[in-house]
This record gives sequence, structure tokens and C-alpha cells, in this order.
Amino acid sequence: MLTIEGINFVTDENQNKVAVLIDLKKHKAAWEDFYSILLAEAREEESKRSYREFRKELIDKSTL
Repeated sequence: MLTIEGINFVTDENQNKVAVLIDLKKHKAAWEDFYSILLAEAREEESKRSYREFRKELIDKSTL
């Protein structure tokens, strides 16, 4: 198995990989990319609104 410096897997009692430790000093950019993808996927289920709706909402909130 190929090993990458700064990446360590955490395994359970059956040696199944259950987590990963990433050295952020070495792999910060890769982690940020990975995390951005996770956030984007999580937001796919959020309701969407048009720019006009968003702008109106901001204006309405600022006049309170």
C-alpha cells in the first residue's frame, strides 16, 4: 500500500479505515479543497432563491 507523508489512517479493531489524520502544515490546500466540496454537497439540499429575491430580502432587513 502506498503511504503519503502527513496522511495517517485510523482503523478499528478489524483494521477497517474509519478516519484519517491529515497534517495541515503539509496538506492544507488539499484539505481546503476537500472541505469546500463537502460544504457544496451539503448545501445542494438548501432552498434556492433568485438574486432579486435575495436583494429584496436584504433591503427589507436593512429597513427594520
